[in-house]
Amino acid sequence: AMFDKMLHRLGRFLIPPVASSLLLALSFPRFDIESLAWIALVPLLLAIRGSSWKTAFGQGWLAGLVFFAVTLYWVINAMHEYGKMPFAVSFLVMLLLAGYCALYVGSFCAVLAFTPDRRGLLRTWTAPALWVALEWARTYLVSGFPWALLGYSQYHNLTVIQVSDVTGVYGVSFMLVLANVVAARIADAVITRA
Repeated sequence: AMFDKMLHRLGRFLIPPVASSLLLALSFPRFDIESLAWIALVPLLLAIRGSSWKTAFGQGWLAGLVFFAVTLYWVINAMHEYGKMPFAVSFLVMLLLAGYCALYVGSFCAVLAFTPDRRGLLRTWTAPALWVALEWARTYLVSGFPWALLGYSQYHNLTVIQVSDVTGVYGVSFMLVLANVVAARIADAVITRA
């Protein structure tokens, strides 16, 4: 019984972030199922409801680690083939890069969990703004690493990316996170009523 309870808690901690990360990865090139980006964050957003900021950070970091490890696979090949690094070293460097980029997703989740929002109305607008601010920081501060910004997943969706004429990729990212937050609120309401 204790083992089952522990396994259940571990599953509740691991499955939603991994599900979100895989849905996100599927919306990016190589897979190009860009419609998944509109709902990919929902499992993660539902998982961090009512969590401590530390738990939310851990789940966000895990989601980011898996997502970036899948989408930055090319770093291994680039360092191994062109940089003549041993494969194991190239793999380790890619994991370190993915782990660093995952800090931004973890921070996003931690701030959302830490911010009180009884009715969920504030978070509806602050979550997309926070995501975009963290993407901007990842692009321009410290690392200067603009790869795999959420808005890039929509490069095939000509109707949606028209906003990028005015806002750049960040406007597309904002719309995607806004849609995910609204979808998570609807899912939460359905789950709560069931």
